[in-house]
Amino acid sequence: YDNMKKIFILIAVMCTAIITTQAQIITWAVKPDVYSKIEPCWGDMYFAYNGNNIGIINGDGRVIVAPEASRITGFYGGLCLVLKSDGGQERIMGILSTDGSYTKIDGAYFTIPYQEFFSEGLLTVTTPTGQAGYMNENGVVVKKFNVSFISPFSEGFAVVGENTSRSEERRVRKECRSRW
Repeated sequence: YDNMKKIFILIAVMCTAIITTQAQIITWAVKPDVYSKIEPCWGDMYFAYNGNNIGIINGDGRVIVAPEASRITGFYGGLCLVLKSDGGQERIMGILSTDGSYTKIDGAYFTIPYQEFFSEGLLTVTTPTGQAGYMNENGVVVKKFNVSFISPFSEGFAVVGENTSRSEERRVRKECRSRW
C-alpha cells in the first residue's frame, strides 16, 4: 500500500511538471473588448467589426483600415474596395491589396452598381454630380467623361454613353480614345 502511494505521488508530481513546462502565457494581440467581432479575411488580415462598421487588422492587431467602412468587397485581381454608404450610394474610401497595402482615396468617388472591381487595371467610378470616369489601382482618376454610363474594360475596349441608349453609346480604347 505504501509503494502504491509513492507511485501515485510520483505520477502526480511528474504530470504537474509536464503540464507546467508546457504551459504558455497568453498575450492578446487585440484586446477582446476592442471589436465586436473578428473574422479571417486574407492571409494575415482579419475583418474587424465595431458595431455595423468594418475595418481590417493584421495578425498582430495593427489597424490597416479603421473600422469605419460599411462594406468591403471581395478580392478580385489582388484588390478589394473599402466602401462607405453615403446618400444611397457607396463612396470609395480606399483600395486594399492582398499584401496588406492600403491606398486611401481622397475626394468623393462612388462605385457603379455591379461594377465594383478593377478590369484591366481600371475601376468605373462616378462623382457626386454623376460624371463617370475610370480610377486606376493607385486611386487616381485617369479619365472623366461627361456621360452617365460607362462599362468596365474588356480586351482593351469599354462602352461609354449617355444613359443606356444604344444610339448614344460609343466604344473607347483603354487609352480612352474613341474607336470610331
